Amino acid sequence: MTDTIWPSVVSPGHGPGLVGRLAHVHRDVALAHQLDRLDHHGAIEAFEAAAGRSDVVPTVGVASFVSDSDVHKWLDAVARSLPAGVAPEIERAFDDLVALLQDAADADGYLNTWVQTLFPAGRFAHLLTEHELYTAGHLIEAGTSLLESTGRRALLDLGLSMLDVIRTALRLDDAAPVYGRPGPRVDTCAQDGHPELELALLRLHRVTGDPDLVDTAAALLDRRGRSSGVIRQSLFDHVGTGRRLLHQRRMIRRYRAAHPTWRPRPRAPMHRVRITPPIALHTVRSVISGRHWQNERPIAERTEPSGHAVGFHHLQTGIAMLAGARGDGALRAVTESAWERELAGHMYVSGGVGAYPGSEGFAEPYDLDPERAYCETCAAISAVIWNRELARLTDDPRYDDLAEWQLLNAAAVAMSTDANLWAYDNPLLVRTGAHRAPWYPISCCPSNLSRLWATTASMAVSLAGGTLSVHQAIAGTTTFDGVTVELSGDAAWTGAVRVRLSGDRRVERLRFRVPSWTDDVAVRVSGADARYGLDPARRAPHSASGLAPDTARWAHVELDGAPDRASGVEIDLAFTLPIRGLRQDRRVPKVGGMTAIARGPLLYCVEGADHPDHSTEELLSLRLDPSALCTEAADDLFPDAVALAGTDGRGRRVRLIPYFLWGNRAPGPMTVFVRT
Repeated sequence: MTDTIWPSVVSPGHGPGLVGRLAHVHRDVALAHQLDRLDHHGAIEAFEAAAGRSDVVPTVGVASFVSDSDVHKWLDAVARSLPAGVAPEIERAFDDLVALLQDAADADGYLNTWVQTLFPAGRFAHLLTEHELYTAGHLIEAGTSLLESTGRRALLDLGLSMLDVIRTALRLDDAAPVYGRPGPRVDTCAQDGHPELELALLRLHRVTGDPDLVDTAAALLDRRGRSSGVIRQSLFDHVGTGRRLLHQRRMIRRYRAAHPTWRPRPRAPMHRVRITPPIALHTVRSVISGRHWQNERPIAERTEPSGHAVGFHHLQTGIAMLAGARGDGALRAVTESAWERELAGHMYVSGGVGAYPGSEGFAEPYDLDPERAYCETCAAISAVIWNRELARLTDDPRYDDLAEWQLLNAAAVAMSTDANLWAYDNPLLVRTGAHRAPWYPISCCPSNLSRLWATTASMAVSLAGGTLSVHQAIAGTTTFDGVTVELSGDAAWTGAVRVRLSGDRRVERLRFRVPSWTDDVAVRVSGADARYGLDPARRAPHSASGLAPDTARWAHVELDGAPDRASGVEIDLAFTLPIRGLRQDRRVPKVGGMTAIARGPLLYCVEGADHPDHSTEELLSLRLDPSALCTEAADDLFPDAVALAGTDGRGRRVRLIPYFLWGNRAPGPMTVFVRT
């Protein structure tokens, strides 16, 4: 639907819905925790050094060259949360940080503390490994969010000044782009190792309508994989960044010698990484070849998931956004094909992706070992964003369907229920217990997750002509031109959703997604039973995980006979929430042929905390009959939560809890797979 109106700022709902409760926790608890950790581990101190407020050598650690983006993502999360309201101390800290960034920027607008404080003469020297464009992209996104939510331009002006520096240095406005860096030209088409700036520019274009932003994003995307010197650039940048890290260590030692009472900022503990020799070899090959960086082939050939999972998703999101901005059918076919291949052989049953630690990326099709599964939190977040863009591009409900599943399972699992612990990776089978931590050396996930949850309500509805579409059953209030849409209810726990329409504009029909996880829905309009039409059913292609988002379809309800719009119209949707099994492909290691249990849009797991009489091996090889499971309240885990209960093959009681809630109690084993 080319004339579809998508909201950018939505007031979140205040009901008991699962998504709303989690968004509330992110706003009221997680943002404060993240700010404290950013300060504690030195990410904010780096900006103070760049602004001349401190002479301390930035000591964030190996992540120094990307730590700026963690601050930018926190600013983005707050900016997106402002319409819903944040704590006064968070808003004050936000304003102080914006002022600090303004002071830290160089006179020409360049802002990257790693370079400014340690290597001021070495701008854009190692784009592949040090992510200057990636960091700038998150700054521009934060500025765009602030502009959308408040109309203020302070952050965006910083981002645009940095963009001007990038355009000049990389000669992006030239007819034949040339990569410009100090010293001899190593590569004519070099690129940042992590796509992000492309997305930021295309998102900003939607707000401002500036066509130059599309051209710049297209130039960045076009450079990928167009070089004959990818391996040379990769080796050059890795060696160069290694030298810079050693130089930073020397500067820290000299500063410490001159200031005996000074101590460097503490380093957060490393996240769980289990790298075997085959994985190490795969990682080295991926990095050196450019595959890890999404830089070994042109975007027109990027149809097979490979390399860094988050980078792959960001690149595909940029391709989808560019396809929409330019009406490019060929690019649309590329990103749709990539989606189909990822679902077919590279996606875990949680919706997470990324099989290999070390490279944080894809393995071969069906190599989905659940115990080794990396399933990085940011990969889940980027997958939701990619699916959201595909839904916008194609109007196909299968993308909304997968976005919902990934949001509630692959992404939601990363945060503890008290919002003070985070998971970098999210396996589906463990023997020893949860591995969340307050922070990580590379802390990309926490604030990234909060900025996603801050905008979940904007994923819910769209308007095209006289048709209102409900893409996600997420509580919130959206005001279009002449019509206000209020969503309430809780599809995840109860299956009940209410849509209330009011205002002067006539809405002739309601279109809602019938998810892949249900087999029935009842509709009532203003208290009376209503009929609805369904789009034709589609056959679901085979997937390694048993997920079948292709079976989602649109349902249509005519509203012509409804009462006067000024008094409001209420449409009640009641989705059934069947308990079902998701069979794993037999080629999947360790759990091939086994079944994952789901109810509605939630994946379930068995956790050791509920089964003290089961040994670890017994728990990891349970035999259950999914049809014999029943629901029970689980308010001990989360408000309004629903658990499943049954008996195993030996007649012992078994309890299954939503996968996103595991790891919040005593350490112990967990699995989402059972034998049936």
